[in-house]
Amino acid sequence: MKRTLLLLAFLLVYGCEKKTCDVIGPKEFAFYKAGPTKDGYILPNGMQITPFGQELKIENFPMNMVEVPEKNVLISTNNGTESQSLQVIDLKEYKIKQTIKKEGGYNFFIGLLVNNEGTKLFASGGGSDRVWIYKINEDGSLSEEEFIKVEGFPGALELINGSTLLVAQHLWDRIAVIDLATRKIIHEIEVGDKTDTNPAAYPFWIVKSKDEKKVYVSNWGEKSVSVISMEDFVEKKRIPVGKNPEGMVISNDGKTLYVANSDTDDITIIDTEKDEVIGSISVKLSENSSIGATPSSIDMSSDGSLLFVSSSGLNSIDIISVSEKRVIGRIPTGWYPTRVLLSSDGEKLYVLSAKGYGSGPNLEGRYVGVLNLGLLTIVSLSDAMRKIETLTNQVVENNTRHLKFYETPCENINSPVPAKPKRPSPSPIKHVILIIRENKTYDQYLGDLEGTEADKNLVQFGEDYTPNTHKLAREFVNFDNCYADSEVSVQGHMWLTASISNDYVERAWLGAEGGRIFLPGIEPAGYPANDFFFHHLYRHGIKFLVYGEAVGTLSDFYGLFGREKIFKDYVDGNWPGGPIWNMGVKDEVRARYFLKKLEELLRRTFILMLLPNDHTYGISPGKPAPESMVSDNDYALGLVIEGLSHSRFWKDTAVFVVEDDPQSGADHIDAHRTVCLLISPYAKRGYVSHVHYSFPSIYKTIELILGVPPIYHYDENAPPMYDAFTNEPDFTPYEALERRIPDRIIPKYEELSAEMKRLARLSMKMDFSEPDSIKNHHMGYVLREYFRLKRMEEAK
Repeated sequence: MKRTLLLLAFLLVYGCEKKTCDVIGPKEFAFYKAGPTKDGYILPNGMQITPFGQELKIENFPMNMVEVPEKNVLISTNNGTESQSLQVIDLKEYKIKQTIKKEGGYNFFIGLLVNNEGTKLFASGGGSDRVWIYKINEDGSLSEEEFIKVEGFPGALELINGSTLLVAQHLWDRIAVIDLATRKIIHEIEVGDKTDTNPAAYPFWIVKSKDEKKVYVSNWGEKSVSVISMEDFVEKKRIPVGKNPEGMVISNDGKTLYVANSDTDDITIIDTEKDEVIGSISVKLSENSSIGATPSSIDMSSDGSLLFVSSSGLNSIDIISVSEKRVIGRIPTGWYPTRVLLSSDGEKLYVLSAKGYGSGPNLEGRYVGVLNLGLLTIVSLSDAMRKIETLTNQVVENNTRHLKFYETPCENINSPVPAKPKRPSPSPIKHVILIIRENKTYDQYLGDLEGTEADKNLVQFGEDYTPNTHKLAREFVNFDNCYADSEVSVQGHMWLTASISNDYVERAWLGAEGGRIFLPGIEPAGYPANDFFFHHLYRHGIKFLVYGEAVGTLSDFYGLFGREKIFKDYVDGNWPGGPIWNMGVKDEVRARYFLKKLEELLRRTFILMLLPNDHTYGISPGKPAPESMVSDNDYALGLVIEGLSHSRFWKDTAVFVVEDDPQSGADHIDAHRTVCLLISPYAKRGYVSHVHYSFPSIYKTIELILGVPPIYHYDENAPPMYDAFTNEPDFTPYEALERRIPDRIIPKYEELSAEMKRLARLSMKMDFSEPDSIKNHHMGYVLREYFRLKRMEEAK
């Protein structure tokens, strides 16, 4: 009897463990493209938005607003690329009354302030090094007056006693004190600790105490709030808070300060009498959720019982009970809310969503950075509170809908991609390679590919230029409903090394229009709270190697900003062109170097490789022509896959190929749609996936294969790419195709035609020392015009 019971126990334990099942899905809604549906609007990242309240589209990437109740207008500062603006919104007619644009190198930034009399508007100028002054006319419109010169990238503003203006000098780590009577700077107050670990404070927001004897400054670049005495203009104390503190609000009784920490998803509570932390409140989607809610601004109800927080990563306004110290409800917004403001009558919330409804199709190939128009929504508080349970559920659904593309009925699914992360991983795939290329949309490369969602009229680098990309797309898995979460490379390299782009990066690259101000993924403010995927692997004991990617690695390779050199054996310093972004070396050279080092796969589980040359130099005299660089890049990709597929490592390797952003081309579905390929014996052969994916799905799939948990909110809720894999491997190797386009150098400037000279002048103004400096945003235009002129010349 005892032996029988033991046998039954053995069968129960080990029999259940071996039970397998098939993945169910993808569901019908998994095939939705980015754009409107009957239930809302699907974003490129697969999330849904269902903004609540009255809506008005405004200019690109609004960051702040002020109400002028006497004039019944709202004024927003819109801080996107190319041209930045102020907009006056008529709150009675609910329409735009006036738009004031800054061009020619002049800018706005986050600071916006109305004087006590409601007659003057102050707007910070960021890279213009000015604070702009406007007269508020009787009808609420603005008339520009003179400006005040304030260096150091002026940002946040505050007014003391109606006569003293405080200006955050964002790059100088100071607060400028200006006497409005003379409009002169009378003091500059230093903030932050300026150590090797925290080299820049980046003062972000300023709020004054109720008696106006002191002010608080949130230091974006370090985990602190500075306390400044307005009696002697000195920083008296720094209060430790969460990472990347942003918006702040003082309670109605003046006794409590609330600070939104954008990187750690919490609100720090500070006693303003003692200037000490007394608590914190989480705004994560749930108690066990990963970080990524990104609380960025905060305001308080008229009675002081509620806090309102814009959670940029959740596309929601979170309502917090002050007494209960918890989120009690959420209101859905547009894409990436950056500011919430209580109306002067206390009955409404004004909400700015920086990316609005996204870009939509980009048939003309315009710069994607300007296509995400902002959105203003006006929310009736009484209406929202009546519907708060429904609205809260909607926010959860909007953020998790794409996690429901598939069902895994049991733990041991019939897929090379496990249902849950396990160590050791049960996946037959033992090596994963992620290859990152630069700046192309789907239609720009594969618009001529039969059997896919493509528009041949938008092809720029078709099969003659990219024969290997086309062949790989035909022979392995091509994702034609895959999107970049980024608009430009600054964000794209964050998403493809961390599965998140923190709010510092999202805002700061736009401010760089007036001057480069930051190093994303290298300096502390640009590091997300949980660091990068490389650190995630390092902490889980997984060996990796990085070829050419500086974001997330450089500080830990060279020991910058007080970080240890933990990646000295994980970054190849001999990679052709160096361990940073560099187009000065052919991608073919890099590919051959990789193949010589193929034995590294014996001790590496994950490899990230940057092949950047399809970015191109535009039409820069003396540099390779765009078609040559794209052809070089394509051939390099073919060589990598050919060499790998003829090696002993092919049997257990998966390769993902993706572009870091879509900014240089056109696309008929969405400006964010890009090229994404899966190449592996375990990839379905000749398969086109129509499932909606974006960058976090790539990382979710990699995490499950390697056996590590998600690192941020986005990959946690992303769908794995189950439909692309098979349990029946095909080990047939790949044979690379030779280049069809030879190398060609752009001639000297004086040898170019008049129209080509115009494109060359634009190209020569671009900065190619890093991926997509703000100066490069004309690249798409340059490439379009270049090929138009080439076609005209060939037709002669």
